[in-house]
Amino acid sequence: MKKNKGIDLDALDEMDEELQDDQEEPSTPKRERRSVYEKFTKKKTGPKKKLKDAKAQTYIIEQSDIDALTEEAEKQNISQSEYMRQALKLKLKTDRKR
Repeated sequence: MKKNKGIDLDALDEMDEELQDDQEEPSTPKRERRSVYEKFTKKKTGPKKKLKDAKAQTYIIEQSDIDALTEEAEKQNISQSEYMRQALKLKLKTDRKR
C-alpha cells in the first residue's frame, strides 16, 4: 500500500480498531453500580411516612421587615427565599430555648 497525499493509513486503521473496541463494550453499567442506581430510582410504594410532631405555623411579616430582608439578602449575595429560610431557622432555635 502506498500513502495517498499524506494520509497515514496505519493511523486510520488504529482509529478504526479503537472505534470498534468502543462499540463492543456493553452499554449497561457494571452490576454493582446498576443495583445502586436502581435503589435510588426505584419508585417507593406504600403509605408515606408521617412527620413526628409536625405542626403548621403562620408568621406575620410587615412590609418594613420585607424591605430589610431584601437589603440584607442583597448584602449577603443570596436569594431572598434562602435568607428567609435561615432567618426562620434561627427564630425557631431561639423559640425552643425559651
